[in-house]
Amino acid sequence: MKLKSFITIASVSLLLSSCLKSENTIGLIEDKGSIVSEISDVSYYGDVKVLSLNAVPATETVVGLTLKFYAPRSVKPANDITLHLTMNNSLATGLGLTIPSSAAIVLPSLDVVIPKTSGVADMNFTINKNQLDLSKQYGLGFDLSTASEGVVSELGKQIVVAFIIKNAYDADYTTTGFFFHPSAPRPLDDTKHLSTLGAATCGTYQGDLSGFTFTFDVSGSNLTNYVAVGAPGPSNGGSSGFMTLDNPGGVNYSSSAPDAPGTNPWTITNYNNTYNAATKTFFMHYGYRVGVTGSQNIYTRQVYEKWVRQ
Repeated sequence: MKLKSFITIASVSLLLSSCLKSENTIGLIEDKGSIVSEISDVSYYGDVKVLSLNAVPATETVVGLTLKFYAPRSVKPANDITLHLTMNNSLATGLGLTIPSSAAIVLPSLDVVIPKTSGVADMNFTINKNQLDLSKQYGLGFDLSTASEGVVSELGKQIVVAFIIKNAYDADYTTTGFFFHPSAPRPLDDTKHLSTLGAATCGTYQGDLSGFTFTFDVSGSNLTNYVAVGAPGPSNGGSSGFMTLDNPGGVNYSSSAPDAPGTNPWTITNYNNTYNAATKTFFMHYGYRVGVTGSQNIYTRQVYEKWVRQ
């Protein structure tokens, strides 16, 4: 299972019937009078729970797991139930997740007491995000091994908790602007996503070309460290980057008329590679050229783009 797939699945709520049947989806077999300890909450489905967190604050304590037990009406627990968990990180690595260090994600005792009165217990994790590489997706695997009373459901005895840490800029944005191209100029109007690659590093794609991706850093109000990923970049003999001038190479964009680089609103004064934190808006001006290396003077494709957070 790929992480992108189970992130979608994890958004589905798990609905449990208050009227338990003799055999049902949580593994309770009523005629045996069994008590089932199970992981279940509104962000959990199947065998993966996704915790999606922001990079700030740097340290955060969150509910990692919610543990519950269910009993037939005629059989109630005599005491609080102690449920023992064991680590099984092969479950997480099998999904392509990275196992965090013990300093990055601090766990409480793996013995969890579920009160008989409520039937619910939370297991809190403390996450030290400055100990994590935000470009990676982390996870921990657990087995619910033994319970002091009742039985552990076969349907809920293994769980992977995935940790997705987002930086402050990770979101969907409404993007508008203009793509200056010698033979195929066009206005831009789209919804694009900025992905987390670090505490201040983001990734997206150039203009409306989803195959031409790049990364950059947000440094205060400035955008820096533009790096092309694949085409067009140094690996294939191309060049790209943020621009500081309007059409410095004097490329013929007559097919774009009346739009032209350097003509309002398409100016570096307006699109100055900055971020406005108050309005959550980016103004970008970048360009590229495939198959030729050099400075911005050779860029024949030039993009002016405004990003407004949705």
